[in-house]
Amino acid sequence: MSPAVVLATFSGALMIADLVVAKSARDTLFLSNFSAAALPAAMIVTAGVSLPAVFGGSALMTRIGPHRFLPAFLVLNALAFVAEWLAVPEFPRAMAAVIYVHVGLFGGLSISAFWSVVNERFDPHSARRTFSTIAFGFALGGLFGGLLAERMSAWFDVRAMLLALAPLNLVGAVCVAGIGAPEARSDSVGESTSGLRILASSAYLKALALLVVLVAMGAAALDYSFKSSVAAALGEPARLAEFFAVYYTVTSVATVVLQGTASRHVLDRYGLGVTLAVLPAALLVGGAASLLVGGLATIVLLRGAEAVLANSFFRSAYEPLYTPLPPGQKRATKAIIVVASDRFGDALGSLGILLVLWAAPAHVWPVSLGIVLSAAAVLLWLARRLQRGYVAELATSLRTGLVRISEHEIADATTRLTLSQTHGQLDRETLLREIASARKRLSPAPELAATAVELASGDAERIHRALAARPLDPRLVSFVVPLIEYDELRGAALKALAAVAPHAVGQLADAMLERELPDKARWRIPALLANAADSRAVRALTQGLSDPDFDLRERCARALLSLHRRDPALRPPNALVLSAVESELQVPPSVWRSRSATRRADDPGLAELAGLRKDRSLQHVFTLLCLILDPESLELALRALDADDPKLRGTALEFLDNVIPSEVKLLLWPHLAGKAPGRSTALRSNHELTQELKRSLSG
Repeated sequence: MSPAVVLATFSGALMIADLVVAKSARDTLFLSNFSAAALPAAMIVTAGVSLPAVFGGSALMTRIGPHRFLPAFLVLNALAFVAEWLAVPEFPRAMAAVIYVHVGLFGGLSISAFWSVVNERFDPHSARRTFSTIAFGFALGGLFGGLLAERMSAWFDVRAMLLALAPLNLVGAVCVAGIGAPEARSDSVGESTSGLRILASSAYLKALALLVVLVAMGAAALDYSFKSSVAAALGEPARLAEFFAVYYTVTSVATVVLQGTASRHVLDRYGLGVTLAVLPAALLVGGAASLLVGGLATIVLLRGAEAVLANSFFRSAYEPLYTPLPPGQKRATKAIIVVASDRFGDALGSLGILLVLWAAPAHVWPVSLGIVLSAAAVLLWLARRLQRGYVAELATSLRTGLVRISEHEIADATTRLTLSQTHGQLDRETLLREIASARKRLSPAPELAATAVELASGDAERIHRALAARPLDPRLVSFVVPLIEYDELRGAALKALAAVAPHAVGQLADAMLERELPDKARWRIPALLANAADSRAVRALTQGLSDPDFDLRERCARALLSLHRRDPALRPPNALVLSAVESELQVPPSVWRSRSATRRADDPGLAELAGLRKDRSLQHVFTLLCLILDPESLELALRALDADDPKLRGTALEFLDNVIPSEVKLLLWPHLAGKAPGRSTALRSNHELTQELKRSLSG
């Protein structure tokens, strides 16, 4: 482990320990001097103070970099905590309010700045162990902070916690300064454009902001019910301090366990979207149970579960969402998203509680839980959307070179997330390694810009000359793909693209799945991908099997079968094929019948299968089944089904009844025999049935 990783892990642990102690002191001081009904107002004030501070901090981080901003910020926090320690005896109520706002601002901005330092210094795309090690350090820091707060509350008093925060901040500042400067310089976009303008122009960043708002809104509503219930049950400052110290210790221990075990496993195996969804799913289940059971214990358990899952599963999936962004965009927007959006969500949740306290104080808990459940439901929907947005942002960064991935850095958990929306079973590492390797092989050519101008001219003669002048540079694929829509340019464009298809699988796949591209252009790309004849093409074509356009799905299936005929190893996993078959068989009957008669396949090797039946939907289903079953036998069975001989037809049905996977047989059978399959009574083997079909059809 490098010194920078050790320093990052240690400083992160210190900062989380600092935050846990600060929260324990804050909650105890506030609830000892104010009633729980003042909590929503305190949250709203904290949000109002935080917003201008966040914008200023974001602008300063953009200018000087988070690696310079954070140490100075931590030193200022140390001085502020010392000043508060001195002032608490003289002005207890005023300082309780000041400390509440201070901790709210300090926690969000410092943690956001820390992750910006880590993202720029280590490039999380490559930091497989670094990222998880730092996250585990965070969890250990929370445990240490909880234990420290518990001991200090038992040995001294709440005020002593404030004094302990000063050295924690100072040591953290020294460690952060030792991590070092970013490995790559920031891009100019982030330095010349305001964070708000960047945020407003990016749907992906706005979705990230909404994610943070929803999490904070639900947490704020839940936090009020939790703290008000605890304050009513305990009352005395000493008991409150002890409770909060124990609470933060227990939640930190649970976070350590989950961070080191389950959250890593879920992230690696199921991807970013599923990991993000764990928190809202748990809130929905736990909230429903709390409505039925009620009581202080259920409120404490639900709040604790939210804290643990937010700092383990949610944090593990949330931080990688920023990895596709160039450093300048991160600097300009991350603090705004992480802190300002968080405070805005706090304000929304707190405002809802204030309204309930004014209108119906006896129904605070049901309304709070309603806010939590509503936010969780939207979060589940948003997790899938962010998953797709992450892939699109990373693909853009890879194509433009804004995110750099070296051969040594490619094998990491974050990279495996980039294709998580394509069923979670595809080989993500290999795809990014090959894209990066292909980009490295390309050297700038002086004539590149001139050729691009010709290809974008709209003049057919100029385009033909540009395509014929020299082999197509793979970097110009995006200029040529739209040309295959036009009949007068199709031949030359397809020929040029076919020559570079093995080096441009990623670009061709993106174009094929881009719904804004004209259909005629999209339909012609699967045949190009089939020419690539490698596993990357299989992955791209498999994505196409779930596209809403049937014509594209049909062509992707034919291209996959063409690849499989040339190399039996080139095919999707059985589970993905069966999933695609099941989806096709579940379309409404009107849609099934409306499809026109089957066209002859472009690949001569598929012509026989394509011409077997006039039912185009059924032909597509069997094209897919040929990817996991013997194509020759299936073709024989389909030909026999069209025969007039009842015995031959019965033999074909008997054969299909034995070989069609049970997962889809019940759905498929009505299209073959008009009835569901009964228990098979065949005494003959599949080989015997195949041989009889061959003999019968050969005359």
